[in-house]
Amino acid sequence: MVLKKSENKQNKILGLVSEPTGKDYMLLFKRMKFVFCAAGLALLWAASALSAPKLTLSDTAFDFGYVPQNATVSHDFWLYSTGEDTLKILSVKPG
Repeated sequence: MVLKKSENKQNKILGLVSEPTGKDYMLLFKRMKFVFCAAGLALLWAASALSAPKLTLSDTAFDFGYVPQNATVSHDFWLYSTGEDTLKILSVKPG
């Protein structure tokens, strides 16, 4: 059997020196299966990262300026849940 030029190039890419056999196709199938599984897992990981809960602050710092000694000051920080999933705040540690 005479191989066409495109078939010869394809065989070189696959690392074959003669016509492909059943073992060659099985090896190629296993490689393709691995690549598709890895790509699927990467897509699932990316999708879960996009739908994760996300906390956004309007201000990350506040400058009170000059404050006399023993003075009481306060400021409200607004927290926004901007992610796709439910945001749970389990503990708060000021300071």
